[in-house]
Amino acid sequence: MRFLPLLLSFACLLNGALAQQRNPGNPSVTFSATGYVKDAKTGKPIQGANIVVLNVSKGYVTAKDGFYTVQLPPGNYILRFSHVGYRSRQDTISLQKTLFREMLMEDDSKDLEEVVVTSEAPDRNVRKIEIGVSQLSIKSIRRIPPLMGEVDIVRSLLLLPGVTTVGEGAPGYNVRGAAPTRI
Repeated sequence: MRFLPLLLSFACLLNGALAQQRNPGNPSVTFSATGYVKDAKTGKPIQGANIVVLNVSKGYVTAKDGFYTVQLPPGNYILRFSHVGYRSRQDTISLQKTLFREMLMEDDSKDLEEVVVTSEAPDRNVRKIEIGVSQLSIKSIRRIPPLMGEVDIVRSLLLLPGVTTVGEGAPGYNVRGAAPTRI
């Protein structure tokens, strides 16, 4: 009589374990699909390859040595392997036990066509060396707002770098590095 509760609990545990084995759709039972993702030409592992289980929208990434582990309940799944510079591949698996798969990915690099960069020299070629010379064209002088109907040529000189007025109300201008000029 004392062993009856113990015997009943053991029977329940045993029945639950047998039910899990008989019911492969049980989500608590999972299997692993493991393997390596490698370059098809060199056989080197591909680190950071993406693995997407399309049926359940789960994603995984390969480790440094190209190793991956996908844990899912028993069933049929489509795995998509992708990585930058490689062609994507799909693999259909029937996961009823632990599987080992090696995925070889092919290079998908594309060579670009030749690119030619050309340039034309500006039409303002240096004809002679004139250090510190600034030119003021008639076109730029005419763009200055006129004072009393006429454009002041002396006032337009003040637009050049290094040119300042002598003083307020005084006729003349200063050019940096030269003596003051009076008009």
